[in-house]
Amino acid sequence: MQSLVISDLRQVGDEPCVHDLRLAERLVFGRHRNIRQLIERNRPALERHGPLLHRTAMVEIGSGAKRETTEYWLNEAQALLICTKSNTAVAEEVTSEVIKIFIAWRRGELAPASQQVTIAAISELFNEKFAPVHREVASMRLEITEVQKNVIFIGKRIDDIVPRRDFPKEAQKQFKCVATDKYNDVCPCCHVVKLEAGGYQFDHYLGRELNGPEHGWIVCRKCNLRMASDATFKASRRSHFEVFQDLRRMMVFGPSNAKSRRGSPTTPSRGQGELF
Repeated sequence: MQSLVISDLRQVGDEPCVHDLRLAERLVFGRHRNIRQLIERNRPALERHGPLLHRTAMVEIGSGAKRETTEYWLNEAQALLICTKSNTAVAEEVTSEVIKIFIAWRRGELAPASQQVTIAAISELFNEKFAPVHREVASMRLEITEVQKNVIFIGKRIDDIVPRRDFPKEAQKQFKCVATDKYNDVCPCCHVVKLEAGGYQFDHYLGRELNGPEHGWIVCRKCNLRMASDATFKASRRSHFEVFQDLRRMMVFGPSNAKSRRGSPTTPSRGQGELF
């Protein structure tokens, strides 16, 4: 196994360091990456000699698959400590080599500039490796935006094709009663706008072709317009609609019989307006 030489050192930050796998190779570890387990077990002792410099890297694990791993750059004291903790047959020999190459570095016998590594260089390499990933994520975001636009467009086209069925007067009366008794005539969608005369609309939340009292609610004009043009906003109001329907069923059937599947378009509507 080739002895450690000064070219094995890299300048990381303000001091020379040796890579963990090069040290493991020289210490004749059965599996070179086992040195990282040894480093982690002795982290507190190593950090007494300075911060434990590391970076995350992706390594091949076969069949084109990769996994994330952490690699370390050890300063002189840390490298010596790992040598003594390794308990390998060549630990004493490698300890002497570590001392020699670090002394040589301090004397100015520097490795060629092309082999020097800095934190900035490591960061640059990291960004270079992940640039394709960043581009792919950006591309996916654009595609998702386009899909959302298409969903809104298709929804509008369906609304143009499917005939709108107005709510019966009894359903409208139920909506108004819930708004008055449970919301103090404030919009149940935004909880801000007062439902004044002419300032409200009956929204077909579950589809314009469905007109049972379980399919819609009463909201302010602003919320109705926004739900018609913004699918994300409409989806965010789902829980508000379900609460409104729970309150409506409670008023119609009473607390003991008001339990039903939230927002279900299959809840029977026949005769529900008779109490109003």
